[in-house]
Amino acid sequence: MIDYGPFLFAAPPRTGSTWFLKACYEVGLGEGFKSDVHTLFPPDARKLKVSLVRHPFNWLISYFAAIQGGHTGIDCVDRLASLDFSGTFVDFIRSYLEKTPGALTNIARTYNADSYLRTEDLPWPFMELVEAAGISEQKARRAVALGRQNPNKKSAAIRLAVTYPIHLYRDVMNAEKELTMWFEYHI
Repeated sequence: MIDYGPFLFAAPPRTGSTWFLKACYEVGLGEGFKSDVHTLFPPDARKLKVSLVRHPFNWLISYFAAIQGGHTGIDCVDRLASLDFSGTFVDFIRSYLEKTPGALTNIARTYNADSYLRTEDLPWPFMELVEAAGISEQKARRAVALGRQNPNKKSAAIRLAVTYPIHLYRDVMNAEKELTMWFEYHI
């Protein structure tokens, strides 16, 4: 969890937290440390708590590509470490559907933020957030220059050349139905 003055920020891994940290720095809110960003908010936090959420299927692709079963130190996220990372992405998704359906909804719920920004919508909700926190529109526009994702990385789906039967996509979206409805991701 990072205290940016007008708000607190914490987000699950693979949701765009690196982009958010860079954007906060660019608009003059200061530097946040990657080691702190995934830590849950304290239960007695009195400031606005801001987090990120990502499309469930894309979140799983990114998690599979980057984490590979490693532990993050956040219990609700580390439940995913029990999944099958030894085979293909399809094997991983089948393992997720069997062992931890709804895990991403649980992760978002566990972060218990007051406001969630959808990764797919960045930078626009970020700009609204920092303008509401008193940052000038001119400074907030610096976030636009960052683009939508880390410019030095190809997307996980491209790196993996992920292919999957369409029914697995639908199965994941149904398993995360609460998350898809909560954040208006369409099945």
